[in-house]
Amino acid sequence: MRKTKAGDIVVDLGKSRKSREAAVPLKKALTEKLAGAIVTVAASGTLVDMEVIDLEPTSTAEGVLAALKRAFLALSKSDKQIESAVNDIKVTSMWRLKNRQQVAKVSVPRRAKPTEVNRVRVGWTSCRLRIRHPEATRCFKCHGFGHSQGSCSGPDLKDSCRRCGSKDHKERDCSETTKCVACDRVGYKSGPHRPGMAACKARCAAESWRSSNRRND
Repeated sequence: MRKTKAGDIVVDLGKSRKSREAAVPLKKALTEKLAGAIVTVAASGTLVDMEVIDLEPTSTAEGVLAALKRAFLALSKSDKQIESAVNDIKVTSMWRLKNRQQVAKVSVPRRAKPTEVNRVRVGWTSCRLRIRHPEATRCFKCHGFGHSQGSCSGPDLKDSCRRCGSKDHKERDCSETTKCVACDRVGYKSGPHRPGMAACKARCAAESWRSSNRRND
């Protein structure tokens, strides 16, 4: 049992079947006991992995967290379920891109309705907030995605250059035009890039497939 900043009392019954069955009679008893109080029952549920992008180089985890809480509280419009979920939002990691902008990985409770917020203002910047797809499994045998080398039926490229796919040299000695063998193998045309980079359609396709399968589980 805990009290939120909004003044609500949250009772966590756990995740077992017995706990779920106990929730409804508990709600009825509390409603009768606390006349006039609003009692809601919600799954304390699952967390959704999201990412905040377009962050300035000076942005901090504390600033990102504060911005997220403001955005979801503004969405709530006194929705007690969202208000109680705001305190469970977390910034789990941050990293810097080559352009010096940062990305923050965050977890947001599903009951906070995460898909209804797509931008948050961090400092002076309006940053995009989006669902983070689970990372695709990477095969170090064929340089492809969506499977591991133990189940790979593709070509053996373990000793090949990861930058262009050539067997004549290693990546550190490569002076050839960058080429993604994973995209090339399935016919994706996405310009010069190494396997797994932002432009890699083979990686994106594997991540989308994995994300879709996870939703259908």
